[in-house]
Amino acid sequence: MSQKGAPEKCSKCDLDLPMDGDIVICYGTGKCHFHNDIKCSGMQPSTYSAKSNAKKMEWICQGCRSNKNKEEKSTGKSATTPAEGENISKILEKISKDVSLIPNLQLVVSELQNKVEDFRAAMDHMSNTNDEILKQYKKQEEKIKKLEKNVKELEETVKQKDHMIWELREDLDELQQYSRNRNAEIANIPEKNGTETEENLLEVIEKIAEEGNIQFNRQDVDIIHRVPSKKKNRPRNVVVQFKTRTARNKFLENKKHGVTVKKIVQGSQDTSRIFLNEHLTAATKHLLWRAKQEAKAKSYQAVWVRDGKIFLKKQLTDKASLRIRNERDLERL
Repeated sequence: MSQKGAPEKCSKCDLDLPMDGDIVICYGTGKCHFHNDIKCSGMQPSTYSAKSNAKKMEWICQGCRSNKNKEEKSTGKSATTPAEGENISKILEKISKDVSLIPNLQLVVSELQNKVEDFRAAMDHMSNTNDEILKQYKKQEEKIKKLEKNVKELEETVKQKDHMIWELREDLDELQQYSRNRNAEIANIPEKNGTETEENLLEVIEKIAEEGNIQFNRQDVDIIHRVPSKKKNRPRNVVVQFKTRTARNKFLENKKHGVTVKKIVQGSQDTSRIFLNEHLTAATKHLLWRAKQEAKAKSYQAVWVRDGKIFLKKQLTDKASLRIRNERDLERL
């Protein structure tokens, strides 16, 4: 900043100041004036030029600042204002309070450290527990795998046993059926309660043969009797065991004879038909019933029994017939 009436000599170097006013003015007690360079004013010219006018008027050189400090020390004046002292007191008081809290903070930190240690111990315990659980789980998993393997082996064994049982049952039924290859079974012959004899039955069968044009000779009969029945409202069936299979087969040749109860019992009005069939085992009868159901459901036109064996035909004109030995054969229809 330049001003008229400025001293002609620099307060630092005692050389003439420039007349263009490019000088630095100290507003301290000495009213010093300097060249605008770092050697005299202690500032770079650019630094001084960058200051605002208000800041320039507050600038004091190093010499005036030193003199001011010496005066304050000699007079006992403090360089700190009352407001600054009050602020310093508040700061010191706050620091004192904060320092007083340090023991409490140390206690809190200690408690937190203890809790952290407890937590860490708990986590370690949980980790060990989890490791043990995982170990036990792996053991149980291995046991389960072994049990599953055993179950599969048992299932396979049971499957094999079941197959063997089915085969044995089929073999047994075939043997039982073979033992009946000379037998014929007659249904719907009325019973004479308490008075029926073999002779009576033979006479009735002779009458059936006569009415139905059926080949029958009582000399061909070995045994004749009724068999137990679960149906209480119907007469028990009559089984005739012939001496030869040939005689039995001739007797069964004309199954569609059309003979009814009315024709063989004097005075009866019962039109129930008399049925002549091979003497089948219970298992073969059940299989025949199932075969008839499946044949109806799947449009097979013929189901019949010959020598204790069950056969099916899809069409009556088919040359080949299908033998049914068991339920599995029906499932494959």
